[in-house]
Amino acid sequence: MDSGWREAWGRWELRYQGKMLAAVYVATDGNARMTLQGQMLWQVKHVTAGGLGPAKRFAERWCAARHLPGVALVDAVALIRGQ
Repeated sequence: MDSGWREAWGRWELRYQGKMLAAVYVATDGNARMTLQGQMLWQVKHVTAGGLGPAKRFAERWCAARHLPGVALVDAVALIRGQ
């Protein structure tokens, strides 16, 4: 299935098994804005980070912890990244 980061519509989307878990884009002020999806429809988090790299790392870890709770964090991040 489709897992990992994909660039689409001017933003980066983190997908796991075809489902979008996070969307990251860089705003005009240089900061990155994120929308993170939890397991339930209403569990949405909006976060700001200092740049694209830190935002993507934060999104990977946050989504891995929420969507794969029984898996070690390092392994969960690798699964979500498609590695």
